[in-house]
Amino acid sequence: MSKYHEEKERKRLGIRYSLSNADIQRIKFEATKEGTKQAFRLLLGLTCLVLHNSFGFGQKRCEVVCDRMLAMFARMDTDCGITLKQIEEAADK
Repeated sequence: MSKYHEEKERKRLGIRYSLSNADIQRIKFEATKEGTKQAFRLLLGLTCLVLHNSFGFGQKRCEVVCDRMLAMFARMDTDCGITLKQIEEAADK
């Protein structure tokens, strides 16, 4: 069957995309990764706004706080880092 006829058949059947399971998994992984990055960026931004507006932190101090938070995030759940449970407990205080 030619490409034209395959496309015509897809349109007739209402098939819009033909993705493999690997493609779907890759798309899900990339979406999750991007969503996590955006959520973390928003939380860091909110933290800096609170520190700046409520406690008078300037740009330099906010950068230091963000750098330290990123370092802690990178060490999370490693042997020398902190656990998710400790972070949850600190947020609940």
